[in-house]
Amino acid sequence: MSAVWRLATPESSRDFGAALAHGCPRSGTTVRSLYLQGELGAGKTTIVQGLLHALGVTGPVRSPSYSFIETYALPTSAQQADAPRVAVHVDLYRLDSAAEIETLGLREYFEAGTLVLLEWPERAAELLPSPDLLLTLELTQRERWCRLQPHTAAGATWAAAVLRLCVPQT
Repeated sequence: MSAVWRLATPESSRDFGAALAHGCPRSGTTVRSLYLQGELGAGKTTIVQGLLHALGVTGPVRSPSYSFIETYALPTSAQQADAPRVAVHVDLYRLDSAAEIETLGLREYFEAGTLVLLEWPERAAELLPSPDLLLTLELTQRERWCRLQPHTAAGATWAAAVLRLCVPQT
């Protein structure tokens, strides 16, 4: 898949996050993972905010830059029994070495019923499982662009759903 989206405003980034939420293949029995990469200020956390709010998180969603990990209980209903129950927002920006990932206990979060949203995966790439979907943000002088790259069958399904929900600019 080679689709790219222009995210002109913080609102369009949050809307894209909502599309990611609506397109995410439901699974209460496996982990779903989205890794977000891009330079500082590219809009990774803004997209996560839109995604989590679309999944029903009502409180503030902040960057976990200092805490490394924030967890959010996801509301479910009888119609969504197969939906993830927990979202984990991880920010590895302040990681000094990939070896520190062990001290975070991150492996514990890669379990059934969890949606893992991980910023700065390149900081510990060799120690992380492959994501379902990799989102890359690029900033030019005037614009912000987003590209999705699936890494699993679920990621391909997820990316295809986002393509149906948001028209890409190629």
